[in-house]
Order: sequence, then structure tokens, then C-alpha cells
Amino acid sequence: MTKLLPVLSLSLLACGADSDPVQPPATGGGGAQQAEDGAGGGAGDADARGGGPQAPADGGDAVDDPAPPVSTETYALSGTFAVKADVNAKLIIDLTSIQYFLMEFEDAGDGQLKQTTTNCRNDLPSVEGVAEMVLPPPVLDLLQSRPMSVTGHFAEDNVYAPPAQAFSLGVDFEGRDPFTATLPTEDDLTHALDEDGDGHPGVTVDVEALLCGQTQHVYAAFRTVVELAGTIDSEELITGTVVPVLDQAILGVSDDCLNAAKALEPEVAEGSTFRAVRIDPGVGAVTCDDMLADVDTLFPAAQ
Repeated sequence: MTKLLPVLSLSLLACGADSDPVQPPATGGGGAQQAEDGAGGGAGDADARGGGPQAPADGGDAVDDPAPPVSTETYALSGTFAVKADVNAKLIIDLTSIQYFLMEFEDAGDGQLKQTTTNCRNDLPSVEGVAEMVLPPPVLDLLQSRPMSVTGHFAEDNVYAPPAQAFSLGVDFEGRDPFTATLPTEDDLTHALDEDGDGHPGVTVDVEALLCGQTQHVYAAFRTVVELAGTIDSEELITGTVVPVLDQAILGVSDDCLNAAKALEPEVAEGSTFRAVRIDPGVGAVTCDDMLADVDTLFPAAQ
């Protein structure tokens, strides 16, 4: 069970022809900007590999190779993007939660952009033969029914840096700061909400654990603050990093076999990334179900 709770926290977040091999950027980017900057070979490649200035054939003064052209094209975001985020955490072992979102971009006027994000699905990591956690349908319905929107100048000069967004379930932040206000606790349920309507505080997560022998449940409140930063590689692709802040409170468990999990807190690990791919606007309005049905095509395993 020491491997269970990071899964709970992570699951709830509001992705050339040269002879020398070229390593891809750490963000998993690619896209048009990289293709333009890396294309062409020629004199620029020779200089980069130590060829240095080239002397003219008549023995005159050496002339530096001309600099490769620099692309000045910028890309505007519009329409709906499917997003895959790989969020890393550490608790004894390394864990990764794969999460899928829809992001819709709209022109908000005065050069501003409106981004609306819907949490569609969370594929929770499992420890074979030890434990598996599952978000039941009522909790998934809650996630998909609570999109978050931000508006501002956060996608300019191909730099993508929207404001941080706070996603929460099982807690009432009315009249309080959703980014910093305290969560309820098992001893003080003042701000706890039974959002899935099952009679237990917070929301219920199903747990299949070797120690328990049968399906049990964790009742929890949680908040995830997500900050994305990356590059607009083209009008069809955004890639970058995820900086999550995880905050959780275990409000109860269905069986004593889960008691040891109450005090455990995961640490966010470095290296979380996202990849956002534009969905063909010709298909009309896109739902989470539409995106998830095509997720293997949108995000091939090799990427």
C-alpha cells in the first residue's frame, strides 16, 4: 500500500538527412519550427562540426560561412487540441500517471486567448500483483463536467505559458483561495464535500490491493495545481513540461487494511511532460469520448 496514494494524487489534475544523428528535444517536440531550423545542411553544418572559415580558391582572406536562415514564422492557436500528460512522482519507486485532456482555444479579443481545459481520463499506474486504483464512473463524470478556463496573453512568439490552474474534488473552496486554502481532514470535515453523492466525505476511489483481499475504498479530498510551459511547434502541435503541485487529504477508508496509506505523501518528480495535438476542425464539436476513441492514433506509442 505504500505505492497507492501517489496514484490518487496524480490522477486528479483541471501533450534531417545529415550523416550525424540529431537528438530530439527533451520536450518530445519536433514540429515545423525544428524542421525549418534544422533543414538545409550545407555550410552551416560544416561550421558546427568544426569546419571553420573557408579560404577562397584564389588564396585570398578567409570568409566565414554564411549563417543559416532563421525562421521568423509564428503560429496562432485555435480550435480543439487533444492533450496527453505524463506526470511523474516518487514514493519509494518512480510512478507516472498518464492523463488525457481536451483544450479549446478561442480568440478573446485585444490579442488575448481563452483556453478551456477538460479533464477526460486518467490512466492510473498499477503495481502488478500488489495494487490497482480505479476512478469509478461518478468521479470521472465529475472531472469531465468541470472544465477550467483561463484568458490572457500566454501564447505569443511561439512561447506557450498559460496561468496555473487549480483542479479539485471533494472540497468546498467557496469564499476561500482555491490555490492555498487548507483541505479538510479526517478530524475536521468542515469543508469536505460528498461530491459523488455516495454518503462518504470527499470522493471515493476504488482500490484493489493484495493486503485487502477484495475491493476497498479510499475517501479523499484533493487539489492539483498544474502549470504548463512549452513551445508552439506549429499550428497543430504544442509540446512542453508540466509542473504540478499535489495536495491531498485522506478523509477515511473502508477497511483497516488501508490505514497505513493515510500518512503517506508523494513527492513530485522532475521530467513531467505534455504533448498537445490539434484535432481536425472538420469533425465539428469534439467530446472526451470522441478523443479517447482515437487516442492511439493521436498519440502513437513511439512518441
